[in-house]
Amino acid sequence: MDEHEDRGALTLRTQDQSVWERFQGGMISALGPLGRSWARALASGVDPEGRHHQAQIETATALHQRRQRMSQVIDVAEPILERWSSQVARHDFVALLADPDGVVVHRSGGGEFGQVAEKVRLIEGAHWSEQARGTNAIGTALAEGVPVNVLGQAHFARNNHGLVCYASPVRGPDGQTVAILDITSHISRQADFAPLTVQSAAYAIEEALRLRTWPSWGGHSLQVLAQAVERCATPALIIERPGRVRLANPAARLALSNNRASFQGGGLEGLLGVGWGQLERALLDNRLEATVGAAHDGIFAHHKVHAEPVTDAHGRLWAVVLFMEPPSSARRTPLATPSPLPDGFEALVGTDPVFGASLNKAARLARARLPLLLLAETGTGKGMLARAIHRASRRADGPLVTLNCGAFAPDLVASELFGYAPGAFTGAHRAGRAGQLAAANGGTLFLDEIAELPPSAQVMLLRFLEDGQYRRVGEDKARRADVRLICATCRDLGQMVSEGTFRQDLYFRIKGASLSLPPLRERVDLEVLCEALLEQLAAEEEMEPAAQLSPAAMVVLESHAWPGNVRELKMVLHQALVMSFGEAFIEPHHLGLEVAPRLPLPEPAAESVSASTMVERQVTALRQALARAGGNVSQAARSLGVARSTIYRMMKRHDIS
Repeated sequence: MDEHEDRGALTLRTQDQSVWERFQGGMISALGPLGRSWARALASGVDPEGRHHQAQIETATALHQRRQRMSQVIDVAEPILERWSSQVARHDFVALLADPDGVVVHRSGGGEFGQVAEKVRLIEGAHWSEQARGTNAIGTALAEGVPVNVLGQAHFARNNHGLVCYASPVRGPDGQTVAILDITSHISRQADFAPLTVQSAAYAIEEALRLRTWPSWGGHSLQVLAQAVERCATPALIIERPGRVRLANPAARLALSNNRASFQGGGLEGLLGVGWGQLERALLDNRLEATVGAAHDGIFAHHKVHAEPVTDAHGRLWAVVLFMEPPSSARRTPLATPSPLPDGFEALVGTDPVFGASLNKAARLARARLPLLLLAETGTGKGMLARAIHRASRRADGPLVTLNCGAFAPDLVASELFGYAPGAFTGAHRAGRAGQLAAANGGTLFLDEIAELPPSAQVMLLRFLEDGQYRRVGEDKARRADVRLICATCRDLGQMVSEGTFRQDLYFRIKGASLSLPPLRERVDLEVLCEALLEQLAAEEEMEPAAQLSPAAMVVLESHAWPGNVRELKMVLHQALVMSFGEAFIEPHHLGLEVAPRLPLPEPAAESVSASTMVERQVTALRQALARAGGNVSQAARSLGVARSTIYRMMKRHDIS
C-alpha cells in the first residue's frame, strides 16, 4: 500500500494486488489515508465487487433539481470546462463535475474512453460518493477535503480497478466545498500532468466564483477598491472570508519582503497572528486593534490597525480592508512606509521587494532636476521607468525625447543629438536639422545606451551639461536648451572610465543619482508579472479573457534563465497566448521554451562540457543544497533560485530520496 502527497494532492495506490484481496478477506487492517477510505467504504456497506452500483442513478427530475441548486457554480464552470475538457479529451480523459453529495451534474470530453465511461456509470446523475462506491477520487476528495488521485487497485470496488482518476474540491467564497472536479480514464493513461491540470481548473472556477459574487464596497467595484488600496501609503490588505488575502499593497509587500513565501492567496494567521473567526469577532466587539496587537507572532504585530468591512446584500461580512499604521520607529525608516507611487508608474508591474524599492526611489527622485543614471540589463524596463519618471516630474507637460546612442554610426550620433547646420556634411538636409536636444527643450531627454556615445559626442554633451549651451554640428552659433537628463546603460561605466573609454567628468555629471532594476532571474514575483502581461497582451490582441498559465507551464517559466529579461518574457507569453487561443490554459508546449533548471553550477574548466558532465554537476548542486537545508525541499529550492516543483522533478528523475 502506498499513499503520499504529490504536488498538493493525496495519491492513493497499492503496489501489490494481494493487499486489496487480503483487506477484503479481513486478513489485514490497512492504515493511512487509503486504509481510512477503505474502512469508511466497508462501514457503509459498499459492495467490493461493485454489483449494486447500477441502480445509484438520479432520475431526470432529481438531476434537474440538483443542477438548479448548483446553477451558480455550473454557470461559472461551464465556459471553463468547455475548453478544458476538450484538452483532456485528447488524452482520453472524461471530465466530471459533481455536487457536494458526489452526484455528477456535468460531464464532457472522454475521447476513446467515452464508451467505457458509460459502462462504469461515469455519467450525469451517477452517485460517486464513498458511501455509494467506496474509494474513488470524487468521493474521497469530498471525504478528505483535499485533491485526491486514485490509481487502479486503490479503488474499493473491483470493477473500478482498471481506472485512474484525479479530483480536486472546488470551494466557494466562504471556503466550503461547492463541487468536485474530476478527470478519469484507463489506468494506462496515468499521467504526471493530470493532478496539476485538475487543480488548475478547480482554482480557475473558484476565482470566477469569487469575482462574480464579490459585493460592491460603498457602491464601488472590487477593481476600484483594489486601486485605492494599492495607492495607500501605509501597509494595507484586502482579506476575504475565510481568511484569504486577496490583495496586499506595495507598502505591505515591502514589509513582507523578509518572508519570501507567496502571500497572494495565502493565509491570514501568518500576517496578523489571528484567524478569520477571531478577526470577525474583534470587528463586532470593536476590539480589532487590541486583538491584532496582542498577537505577537503576526508580521504586523504592534501596528495600529484600522478596518473597513465589506458586507454583502444581506449584511454578512464578506471581506475586510485593513490599514496598518507602523510603529513610530518604523515610520522613520523610508523603506518601511514607502510613498504611494505617483501617476505614470502603473505600467511598471511587480511585487518583488527589490523592484519595489527601486520604484519608490525613482518616484522620490522624479520631481527633482537631478540627472539620473539607470543601470540595468537589457530588457528589464529601463525605457518604461524613464517614461514613468517623466510623467511624474514637473516636466510632464513637456516632451519626452528618447535617443538610443547605440543605434547610429559613431559619426552620426552628434548630428542626431545636437542637430546640424545647412550643408554641414555630404547628404545633410538643405535646411539643416534641429536635433533631439532641441526637441526635448522644456521636457526630458532620455539617452539610452549612453556607454555607446563616441568620444567627440561625449565632449559636446559635457559642455552642454556645464552651462546649458550647445552648438549644432557645423555651426558656431550657441543655442540653449532646458532639459532634464536621464541616461541608461547595461554596461559598467566605472570600468569604462578606468579603461579610458568613457570620460570621468561626464560620468560624474550624468550620475546625479543612480537607479537599478533587478534582472528577471533574480525577481520573486514572476507569477504576478506573467498575469499582468497576459492581461495586457490579451487586450492588445482583443482576445480577452486571457488563458491562464497552468502550474506545469509556470514550472517551465520559473526554470528559465531569462537572458532577455522582461522583454523576452513578454515575447514568450505573446506567442503562448496566440498558440493557446480557445483553450482554458497555457501549457508548456505553448511556450516554446526548453526546461532548464537554474541551478548555480560551477563554471566549466573548458569551453566544451559534455551533457553528462552538466547533468552530474546539476545533481551535485542539488544534493549539496538538500544537505545544507537538512532535507527541507522548500529551503533548498530558495537557495537554488528555482521552484519547489523543479526540485521534486529532479529528485524523482535522479532517484534522490
